[in-house]
Amino acid sequence: MTTLPHRNVRSPLLWLILPFAAGIAVKHAAGEIIPWSIWLGITVVALVGSVFLSSSSSRTWSISMMLGLFGAGTLHYTVQRQHLPDWDLLPEREVEINIEVTRIFGNDETDRFQTFLGHITAARPPVGDLLGQAIQVRMRRPSSDPEVLQRGATLRVIGQLQPLPRIVEEDSFIAYLVDSGHNFRLRQARWLSTIAAPSSYAQFRHQLKLRASAILSADLEHRPAIVGALRAMLLGEKHTLPDDARVLFLRSGTMHLFAISGLHIGIIALTINGALQLFRVPRLAAFLIGSIILIGYVDLIGLAPSAIRAWIMITCFHGARLLHAPPNSVAAISASALIVLLIDPTQLFSAGFQMSYSIVFMLLLYGVPLADFCKTRFRPWQNVPRASLHRFQRGIQDRLETIIGVVALTWSASLIGIIAGVGIFGWFSPFAFMANLLLVPIAGSVITGGFGSIVAGLLGATPIALLLNHAAGMSLWVMFGLLEGPLKFTAGFTAEFRTAWWGEWGMILVL
Repeated sequence: MTTLPHRNVRSPLLWLILPFAAGIAVKHAAGEIIPWSIWLGITVVALVGSVFLSSSSSRTWSISMMLGLFGAGTLHYTVQRQHLPDWDLLPEREVEINIEVTRIFGNDETDRFQTFLGHITAARPPVGDLLGQAIQVRMRRPSSDPEVLQRGATLRVIGQLQPLPRIVEEDSFIAYLVDSGHNFRLRQARWLSTIAAPSSYAQFRHQLKLRASAILSADLEHRPAIVGALRAMLLGEKHTLPDDARVLFLRSGTMHLFAISGLHIGIIALTINGALQLFRVPRLAAFLIGSIILIGYVDLIGLAPSAIRAWIMITCFHGARLLHAPPNSVAAISASALIVLLIDPTQLFSAGFQMSYSIVFMLLLYGVPLADFCKTRFRPWQNVPRASLHRFQRGIQDRLETIIGVVALTWSASLIGIIAGVGIFGWFSPFAFMANLLLVPIAGSVITGGFGSIVAGLLGATPIALLLNHAAGMSLWVMFGLLEGPLKFTAGFTAEFRTAWWGEWGMILVL
């Protein structure tokens, strides 16, 4: 009788994250009902108590430690949120402030308005106490200098300052800003002057992205839809994706292929690692080189939170392997989640964080064990030693195991994806499993080919860049053809939960 391989899924860090995240969530929901000083007292008493109770009852020590971590989560959120009660009483007013640009949305040349995030670096009274505050800005594109908006630049702008409430109940863009830690937004903004140009590195990064965009467009100018999809999938420029293509992927439940996240960063990491192994680079050097290239790519595409999370996940996973830690993917992913929440606790309330970690845990806790079970259960010629099999029979076994693994992982991820699709995007795609089963592997070839094309183009290997570019474009053409033809039946329809929190609790219950 064949037994399933044992998998070590112990993860002590998970028991640190759960109370810590619960503290963040409770503080976010409760607001100032309980003063921070009380939370501080509870945290100190619980953590000190856990030190003295470490040699006594393990249950008492565990409860004390978890209570301390719960309180630490509330305090961490309070410090990071930086929302003063007096700000709720501020009226909207016209202000003139300096803002350092940190992230840009869209920025299509035809757009009349530009939307970006930044930090306030200078402000006059009565809003002089807002220095360092994160702010969202919607600014009219300057006609005199349309390219004034760049990451790293400090702009002098004037507009209507709108204080944001600490909690927003309805699902809206304001709720997204509040949940991501923003206390203010600037509407009807106009550019006055550029206080500080981007740094030399920021300008180099901007030129590098323009060069990468040109490489992906090379010899495909006659196929604007393919070029737009390539730039969206590789550079995060989703505004270049044509509207009809956007609707096509959204209706089939595969729009996530254009949100640079774990799938993209993971495939690129495998590509880099494979290339380094080909040149026999030592493990430590390969880890350092790969991590630097990956974070450089994440910075190039705009430091999207989903890409940063994916980089932290992969770095923790490969770092654990480098340190010869026992193979435990759950522990590595738990460590990455803890790091993300320590850096920015408001990530807990973003749809990207919830979907990313829910899907990863579904893959590890359901998909991988299911794949192992099915491979063992449905393997042909089970009672024949592999060495005695013909090469053709071994090939059948290998191909079947690959197919079973892909199906099991896609099915487990779809369980979360269907719930999240309704709760977050308002779209129900019951057959998204079929679309993802076929399109995700093809998207992998697009990402590999596109990234290889960028690297080859930057290194001056133009023929190789063009070859890889056409290969990626051909894969995208196949994806469009499948969605417009055989997979047309996978298109879903609009739907929503009667109560918004049903979606969040649905994902938790599935896990």
